[in-house]
Amino acid sequence: MFVNARQLQDQFRATGKIILPAGARLTPLAVDFVRTNKLAVDTLVETSRPISLASPISGLASSKVQYWFGTTSGVGKAAVLSATHEHSLSSLPVAFEATQLITAIREIRDLVANKNLVGAILVVDHAGAANVLVNRVSSLRAVVATSLASLTHALNTIAANVLIIEPGSMPLGVMKNLVTSFLRGVRPADVSVERLLAEVTK
Repeated sequence: MFVNARQLQDQFRATGKIILPAGARLTPLAVDFVRTNKLAVDTLVETSRPISLASPISGLASSKVQYWFGTTSGVGKAAVLSATHEHSLSSLPVAFEATQLITAIREIRDLVANKNLVGAILVVDHAGAANVLVNRVSSLRAVVATSLASLTHALNTIAANVLIIEPGSMPLGVMKNLVTSFLRGVRPADVSVERLLAEVTK
């Protein structure tokens, strides 16, 4: 897991200190930020239960969209990380392990409920289970990235706020385009979307 300079700035502005998740690494610009400002960096110790950083690192939870990796795919991770410099995008404060999917979904649910988050991106090895589980949460509307057309349709019709990417053999360029399109189009549900969703539960 990499933490960039913007995340450090947000965290330091919100809390006055820098605390990194266990195993996290700083990007070169983040290292420069720490060195230039002569900051002390603390690291959280791994525990037997998932660590939620939403409270001690509230600055990291202020981004409009956050991502979570439940995969070891370097290509999938690169597609998301490439967008962190141009968009309000940071990592979800949940360990990047496939076994933490439920924890990640709960964190997204809570952040969206508190209006600290507009959407999230999940990169997983198997999208089917993630799709079903995310869509069990009434405030979340997930779409599995298969094509730009299907993503655009989901953003326009149901205001999809969770993008699920299953890297597989999908080219890096395609995934980058999907991530960028999601970040540009994600929005809260409006009245028309709420009405459409209500029709399903009748």
